[in-house]
Amino acid sequence: MEILYVWFNKAASGVLDKTGVNLSPKYSFDVKYDGLYSVLYLRDWKGVENIFRNDVIENVTAIVGKNGTGKTSILKALQLLTCGTVGEITSAKYKHYYEERLQRSYRIIVLRDDTGIIKIYHNLRLFRNDTGFEVVDMTNDGLYGSILRNCTDFSDITKVYITNSSFGSAGGMEYAFSKAEDITLTPSTIDNIAAIYYDQLYSQGTYIYRINKEYIDSVMERNANGKKDFYSLCDILYIKRLFDIGKASEYIGNFRNDILIASCFKNPYPEIYSDDFNNDTDHLELDIVIYKIEKSLPEWPGGTLIKYMYAHLLLEITMYYGLDYIDDMDFIPYSYAIQLINYFCEGDSYIEQALKEIKGLETIVKQYTTITDDGYKTLFCYRDNPVGYRRFVDYIFECFYQGTGFVLTYLNIEIGGMSSGERAFQNIFTWLNLIPLFSKIYKNFNVSLRGTVLLLIDELDLYLHPDWQTIFMKKLLEEIRSQFSKYKVQIVFATHSPLCISDIPRENIVYLQDVKDGRISIDKREDHQQSFGRDVFTILNDTFYLNKHTMGVFAEQYINDIIKEIDNCHGDMYLDRRNRIYESINMIGDPLLKAAVLNKYFDCFGGSELNNLRIRKRQIEERIAVLERRHND
Repeated sequence: MEILYVWFNKAASGVLDKTGVNLSPKYSFDVKYDGLYSVLYLRDWKGVENIFRNDVIENVTAIVGKNGTGKTSILKALQLLTCGTVGEITSAKYKHYYEERLQRSYRIIVLRDDTGIIKIYHNLRLFRNDTGFEVVDMTNDGLYGSILRNCTDFSDITKVYITNSSFGSAGGMEYAFSKAEDITLTPSTIDNIAAIYYDQLYSQGTYIYRINKEYIDSVMERNANGKKDFYSLCDILYIKRLFDIGKASEYIGNFRNDILIASCFKNPYPEIYSDDFNNDTDHLELDIVIYKIEKSLPEWPGGTLIKYMYAHLLLEITMYYGLDYIDDMDFIPYSYAIQLINYFCEGDSYIEQALKEIKGLETIVKQYTTITDDGYKTLFCYRDNPVGYRRFVDYIFECFYQGTGFVLTYLNIEIGGMSSGERAFQNIFTWLNLIPLFSKIYKNFNVSLRGTVLLLIDELDLYLHPDWQTIFMKKLLEEIRSQFSKYKVQIVFATHSPLCISDIPRENIVYLQDVKDGRISIDKREDHQQSFGRDVFTILNDTFYLNKHTMGVFAEQYINDIIKEIDNCHGDMYLDRRNRIYESINMIGDPLLKAAVLNKYFDCFGGSELNNLRIRKRQIEERIAVLERRHND
């Protein structure tokens, strides 16, 4: 299913006021008011065929314009897309509220279904169709309810909004009839998902949670590092998928990917316990057990990471089954600790599974890792040991997928040294990869996507180096086709990047002008030059409205000031100042502009023809040197 056109009577943002948005490259719809009816018609428009459509992708549309022109407002309105009735409120007290909701609810949606049939859905009281396409009148409450219950027509769309911007709303997931309606994935949302994941991981797994959840959060510094751990976990789940489809080496060659893991065992707040010893038996017992195990750890064999894992399991056992087994001991020998763990394995599936996880991790760590200089972190490096790297990725995925949470509870994971650009690039793909795995995060929660996914990406180019912007669209389309092979996907994104726009025909672009009278203003697509395969300067000058400036305003003003100073001095200027102006002119990067300003300089202050030619010769030599370096590279 493809959304071809949406008309909004009014939106919550206020800027979408009787505004229509064309998303199709083939058709151009518009709405006019004839004094009584809102009339939908087809504009005289020479459209093109959709070059993006395949077995998964329905269409790709870019929204462009300066800051504040309404790009995010359109994406947010599309995320809330529906076309139904609003229950009438007769109370005079709430009449204004009802009228406001009613005005916001009025909508026209034009869809092309999977058979190619185009249908027009509307909920307007006075509507006329001049397009010739089939009309579905949604003012019928019964029809609207049936569409919602059966997730058909426009209700068969899951909207997914993604942005790397820290200003993106936390959102979450809305669903009905076991089908996801809309999903929001932003840094704030991922924080919330991480909190939910670890909370459920503790509650369904560890015994210690039943006594003191705060212990784990504090000891593992999860309040501060939970987001980092979860981001890295998501990265590993994505890397696992790349291994499975044979593309991991391509990815790993372009991103920093070393995996650092560590754990910790300590009393996170002994001063709090000491204050409450007489009033909190649980805290006292926890403090005693931690003290005894911590004191014993230096004498236990093996690496720090695995010792800490065994120490946490022993702590859980003693806190759950009682302290009688270590009451008379100031020091707990390693052999006794393992004996105690093995004893309680029999008949206790949780401890049995936890021990199995620890031994699995221990085997991988012993065979395939490097210990960092500080001795507290273990490193998996793909370059040095691709087999071990893959085994660890598979191991973590299995722990996550099976929902067995002991090791993931007590493991800090970090994908080392990612830049903000790498992080932003990867976020889009790891978050998309996370959607099919939501049921593993939200326990007892089985919600599937609908037939069509409307993917809304805000500020697609945020943090990305220009070189990455050139490959992003190709990479995104490949990923969508691979990850969502069971669905139909329509993509709408907002961007400021001319490099991303050069992958999009103008017929697939929504051109926004400055907001006029508080309303979004959309340009006709045919008024713009073709963008597909176009050079960056032309796209910037046209699509992004840079016709007023071809350089930074500071540089432009600086050069203009030099020109004014030359014009106004009438050849009368101190030599020192003249030399500084000359040096400033030679900083100008545009050779034609530099030559013009230099000519003005020599006209004003004089200078022999020979001197002038020498300067021009030096400029030519500098330009030749630049071109030769490019040629040699």
